[in-house]
Amino acid sequence: MGRKPGGARDHRPVRPNVAAFLASDLSGYVNGLMIPVDGGASAMTQSSFAKDILEVRDAFIAG
Repeated sequence: MGRKPGGARDHRPVRPNVAAFLASDLSGYVNGLMIPVDGGASAMTQSSFAKDILEVRDAFIAG
């Protein structure tokens, strides 16, 4: 049992769930995609692309 970001306890293993999804028919249209299996750690940080988007938005709003 691991921990997720924010202190929540993770009771289920994530990797088998992702593998089951990718092996199912539901993933038929998924291609060229990187699926991070890191317990949500990558969702807690903003990528540089996201920061760039926010800077452009703020500059647009400021006029």
